[in-house]
Amino acid sequence: MIADGMMKISMLMSQALLLTAVIGLVFALNQIRKQEKRHNAAIRTLQDDFAALCNGAVGVGDHLFHVEQNVRRLSQRQDQVDMHDPTQQSFDHAVRLVENGATIEEVMSQCGLVRSEAELIAMLHRTGKTCS
Repeated sequence: MIADGMMKISMLMSQALLLTAVIGLVFALNQIRKQEKRHNAAIRTLQDDFAALCNGAVGVGDHLFHVEQNVRRLSQRQDQVDMHDPTQQSFDHAVRLVENGATIEEVMSQCGLVRSEAELIAMLHRTGKTCS
C-alpha cells in the first residue's frame, strides 16, 4: 500500500513537472509569436522604404536623362551660334594670328580688337615668345 502511495505521488510529481514544462513552452511560444509579429512589421517597413527608394531612383534617372538631353541641345545651339558669331570668329582669327607670330598691332588691326583683348589673347596663346 505504501508502494502504491509512493507510485501515485511519483506520478503526480511527473505530471506536475510535465505541466510546468508545457506551460513554459506555451509562454515561450507566445513570446516567439510576438517577436515574429514585430519582425514582420519591421520587414514590411523596410520593403516599403526600399520600394520608395527604387521609385525615387527611377525618378532621378528620368530627370537626369532629360537634363542631359537639354544640355546636349544647348551645346548644339551654342556651337551653331558660335559659328555665326562674328565676335567669336574674330577671336578665333586672332588666336591663329598670334600662334603664327603676329604682333599685337597686327591682331588689333586685322580682328578689330582693343589692345587689352589682343594682349590677353597673345599671353594665352603665344608659345615661347614675349608679347610685343
